[in-house]
Amino acid sequence: MTTLDPTRHDTLPATAPETDDEERIAGWLRKYIADLLAIPEEKVGLDVAFHRIGLDSSAAVAMTGDLGDWLGCEIDAAAAYEYPTILKLSRTVMLERRRTGHGA
Repeated sequence: MTTLDPTRHDTLPATAPETDDEERIAGWLRKYIADLLAIPEEKVGLDVAFHRIGLDSSAAVAMTGDLGDWLGCEIDAAAAYEYPTILKLSRTVMLERRRTGHGA
């Protein structure tokens, strides 16, 4: 299992998902948050900070763990703090998966 390092700051600025892999990750995060908070997916902004959406720290840690399980890799729990929006987190995870040979 590969560990994704949230301290790497060589990611691109996130404005919208740019690849299918990134879009898939962003979609998973959006659905996860919407289901967790019992709100419509369209109410979950892709570029809104997780804490502003309503995720507390324990929910953010659980989310990164569940995302890692879904992707089959380990994601540091601090990733949600280092990359605090769906776009930033999905971009970083996608780039790190590519760098380590686990993504498209």
